[in-house]
Amino acid sequence: MSERETRDVLVYWRDQPETSGMFTKVCIDGDWIDGEDDLDIFYYFTDEATYRDALLNGTQEFTLEEVV
Repeated sequence: MSERETRDVLVYWRDQPETSGMFTKVCIDGDWIDGEDDLDIFYYFTDEATYRDALLNGTQEFTLEEVV
């Protein structure tokens, strides 16, 4: 079982670039199964590399900025 990590992020919707970021949490969890959602988590990533790629390139729907 992998260890679950959460990260604080700002999410920016690609179809609404004029809006400010939405503060939320994402999770890195290689053992996550669809349907086992935590309502406090906006998005699940399977591993650190996938998360880092999303920070650099975003997804089709949104971009991310890590809150440190």
